[in-house]
Amino acid sequence: MLNEVPASGYDQIKDNSDIVIEKVHGTNWLAIQFNTTRAPFDNQDARMAVAKAIDKDKFIEKARFGLAEPSVGAIAPAFGWAAQTADSLAENPQAYDPDAAKQLAESSGLTTAKVTILASASDDRDQREIRNQLLDIGVDIEIEDLEDAVYNDRWQSGDYFMDVEGSVVDADPDDNDYNFFYPDGPWNTGKWNRDEAKQLLDHERSITDQAARAKDFQALQDLARKEAAFAFLYHSYDLAGYRSYVKGYRQIPEMRYLEGVWLDK
Repeated sequence: MLNEVPASGYDQIKDNSDIVIEKVHGTNWLAIQFNTTRAPFDNQDARMAVAKAIDKDKFIEKARFGLAEPSVGAIAPAFGWAAQTADSLAENPQAYDPDAAKQLAESSGLTTAKVTILASASDDRDQREIRNQLLDIGVDIEIEDLEDAVYNDRWQSGDYFMDVEGSVVDADPDDNDYNFFYPDGPWNTGKWNRDEAKQLLDHERSITDQAARAKDFQALQDLARKEAAFAFLYHSYDLAGYRSYVKGYRQIPEMRYLEGVWLDK
């Protein structure tokens, strides 16, 4: 069994009759995180320019081998009770619009700023595609390929302009939303701090009604989209692979429970 089938190898094994691949919605989300205390990204227009410049469908094909879903926020599709999609939104300020992105980039000074994006030296596909798409609106960024330990230190200390971050293996949207969007959340290294975000997260933690909690999470994402706290990118599919003689496996997104598994061989 493969805990996670690499996206780069999916096409090689998907039609093999001896292998079963379970493809389900994930609990994850990935986005461009901005350091909102560092120019030019202390300017909302510069952040929104990046968000509007990304063609998510093209991005997913180029960087994720087509094995992801476009994201409009930090609520994964696996959380159907709270998840949002582009079709469910009354408006999406981060919708792909290269003309508007170019205007915002020019007016905010992003086109002349020296901007870098952090990347892990082991995998910088996302960052390379972001760079390629930003070039289309006249923005040239440098990719900083770093060893993982250095990468994590830089991100944790907030020593960056842009980074691709997000969360995986969440049991509830609060698992990541609190960490990234609460003013002093441990992963809010970009320092997007809003009283409204704090109030919404405090409230959803104080109640158990699922519908009411969903409204809080969605209001939080509405605010984050509007202010471009992050430029939301994608949700990866959860891909587990195993030999066809493995029986009784029940896939729960990004969790691996094998209590009922047996081998028919």
